[in-house]
Amino acid sequence: MAQETVKRYDDLTKAQRRRLAIQLMLRSLAVAAFLFIAYYACSGDRAGVHDRGRTT
Repeated sequence: MAQETVKRYDDLTKAQRRRLAIQLMLRSLAVAAFLFIAYYACSGDRAGVHDRGRTT
C-alpha cells in the first residue's frame, strides 16, 4: 500500500508537488494557530489571562 502512495507522488508534476507542499504547510500552520488560541482561550485563570489588572 505504501508503494502505491509513493508512485502517485512520483507521478505528480513539479508544480503539483509544490502546490501540495504549500497546502500541507498552510494546514499545519492553521492547526497550530488553532491549538494555540484554543489553549489560551480555554485555560482562563490558569494561564494568567485574567490577572492583568491585579496588584498583589
